[in-house]
Amino acid sequence: MSDHLHPHKLAELYPKNVKSKGRYYIKFSAWDISANELKTIVTWCPSRYKTEKEVKEWAKEEIARINAVLLSGGHFGKIEPTKKVVHTIKTIFPELLEKRKDTFRKRSYDTYKTALKKIIAFLDSKKLEGLQVCEFTNLYLSDFVDYLISIGNSNSTVNNVLELVGWFFEQCVNKEIIEKKPYRVVKLTETQSAVNVAFTIEHQRVLENWMLENDFELYLFTRFVYHAFIRPKELKALQVVNIDFDRRGINITGAISKNRKNDFVPINTTLYPLLKNFVGKQGFLFGRSMAIGGKIKCQENEPYNRHAKALKVLGLENLGYSLYSWKHTGAVRAYQSGVDIKKLQRLLRHSSLTITDIYLRSLNVITDIENLAGW
Repeated sequence: MSDHLHPHKLAELYPKNVKSKGRYYIKFSAWDISANELKTIVTWCPSRYKTEKEVKEWAKEEIARINAVLLSGGHFGKIEPTKKVVHTIKTIFPELLEKRKDTFRKRSYDTYKTALKKIIAFLDSKKLEGLQVCEFTNLYLSDFVDYLISIGNSNSTVNNVLELVGWFFEQCVNKEIIEKKPYRVVKLTETQSAVNVAFTIEHQRVLENWMLENDFELYLFTRFVYHAFIRPKELKALQVVNIDFDRRGINITGAISKNRKNDFVPINTTLYPLLKNFVGKQGFLFGRSMAIGGKIKCQENEPYNRHAKALKVLGLENLGYSLYSWKHTGAVRAYQSGVDIKKLQRLLRHSSLTITDIYLRSLNVITDIENLAGW
C-alpha cells in the first residue's frame, strides 16, 4: 500500500500461478472518497483472449493504464474507463482474414478474399467506409444484395458471397466485438445446378471395366472416392499409415480434410479386399504418377488428367462426367440401395442433414414430389 496522495494498491494480474486453471483477472484498490476507505476492484480478462501470451499482452496494457492513474493520485470517480474501440467493416474484416490465413487452403483463402473485396467495393460505392460491424442491419444487407446483382452475380453466387461474408460476422461474435449478427440471413431462389452429375449404370460399368484393363491405379483411386466418399484432393494427401486395417477404416486428419476436422471413414466390404494392394507399402497411397505407395506425393492434376483421358477414349467426355462423379455416383447408389439419409450424412461427412438433402436433390435422387406421397 502507498500513501502517495491517496492510499491504494497497485494493479496486478491473478492468479499468480501460471499453471492455475482459473480465469485470469486484474485486481487493484483505490481510495473511495465518499466511503473514506479503500475499495477493491476486480477486472476479469475478456474470454476472447485464449493463450497465456494474449492474456499477458492484455494485462500489461491494462495494468499500466490503471497504475498510471493511481500513481497520479486517482481515486474513484477519477479513473477513466477504457476508450471504446470502433470496429468498422473495412478495418476489422481484412484483419480477421489475415489472422486466419494460415488455417485456410490457398483456394479457400482466395474465395474469402474475393467476397471481402465485394463487400468493401459495395461500402465504397455507397460512401459507407465508416460503417461499423454492428450497424450492418438488414437494410444494408438488402442494398448489398442489390449491388451484387447489379454487377452481374447470379442468385447462386449471391448466396455464396453472403455465406462467406457471414463468416466474418461470426468471427466478430466469437471475438466479442459484437454480441450477435446484426442481420437475418437472406437467401435468393436458385435454379437447380447441373454440376453434380452421377454416372448412369451403363456408363459406370463401361468405365470401370476399361480402368481395370488399362489403368488399375486409376481404378483403385476411384474406388476410394466411390465407396468411401473421400474427395480426390484429400485422397492425394493420404498416406498408408492413415489406413487402420484392424478397425477397417481410414483416418483423415484435419490437415487434409475439407472441413479441417479429424474424421474416421469406415471401409465397406467391397473396398476392404482392395486394401491388400497397400499392405507392406509406405508413404502416400498414391505416389508420383499414381504409383501405389511412394515417398513423393502424386502430381496435382495426374488423377484428373488420366480420368479425362479414359472418358475421351470411351466417348463419354461431353456428358458432364468428372473424377468427382464417382463420389456423386456412390451417394446415389447408397441412397437407392436403402442407406438411411442420416447415415449417409455421416458417411459423406456433411455438417447437417440439410446439406445432404440439398446434395441429393442436386443429383435428382430426392425430389419435392416424394414429400407429397400419402398426402
